[in-house]
Amino acid sequence: MTQPVIVKQGTLGLDLCESTPFVLHDKLYRLEWFRTGSILRIMDHDTCQEVSRFGPKHRFPCAFVLDDTVHVVGTKETHGWYGDTLTMFTSKDLVTWREQRLFNLPGMGICNTSLCRAGNRYVMSIEQTSPPGFPARFLESRDLHTWTLLPESCRHALGRYNAAHCLRWHADWFYLFYLEEGKPLGYEQYVTRSRNLIDWETSPLNPVLAASPEDKRVLNPLLTESDRAAIACNGDTNNSDIDFCEFQGRLIINYCWGTQGGPGHEYLAEAEFNGTEADFLCGWFPG
Repeated sequence: MTQPVIVKQGTLGLDLCESTPFVLHDKLYRLEWFRTGSILRIMDHDTCQEVSRFGPKHRFPCAFVLDDTVHVVGTKETHGWYGDTLTMFTSKDLVTWREQRLFNLPGMGICNTSLCRAGNRYVMSIEQTSPPGFPARFLESRDLHTWTLLPESCRHALGRYNAAHCLRWHADWFYLFYLEEGKPLGYEQYVTRSRNLIDWETSPLNPVLAASPEDKRVLNPLLTESDRAAIACNGDTNNSDIDFCEFQGRLIINYCWGTQGGPGHEYLAEAEFNGTEADFLCGWFPG
């Protein structure tokens, strides 16, 4: 059995992690949580230039494109580094954004989010602060506006450290990409799948991503000499926070590398898979 081949392209930025590449009107963009500004932003993939900023005091975002509209979900900073409230931002031009409060559950700590279409409904994974890890719970909607928390039985939790990052759906399967701790190369990216969000089947080909020297390649030409020096000397025991989109016959993948050590120790990078999203998802579960 052979893993789907992921080719790491290099680092895009420093002190960046949660990011979603997306396509609008046949052009490639990237949603980022700009940590220094405590705000969300859209980046032009090709020029590495900022398009817009929005959603102050929001973090852990994801992006979903439907027709000519970009939908961004962000976690509002209601409890310091996490929150209990989700906000939806929508835009047709990536400059003007409309804001709607989407979901709130006092007492629930929410971090990362990921949204996908599953047949005639939409499903969102939410990463819950629940030691010893960050298990996934799930929300459901028919219209992208009204969301319902699915029953407690619909979850992904291992009883040890795990952290959910990216949810996709294909041919009646949900695919959840998540982080595992304590693996041979530190924190490694894994994938599991489920038909009902209750019973999970882990890929025999894991890990999806693990730390390697290719992480430290420099892809963004605008990075300074100081940035490049920081990349070269930083530790690398983590590949996490995968997200991806299909573009011109290949998959554009964003992920984070570094040490899980906080500010200044996480780097945003890009990789590619030569094939469709369906090829990529199915490839982790041969036969």
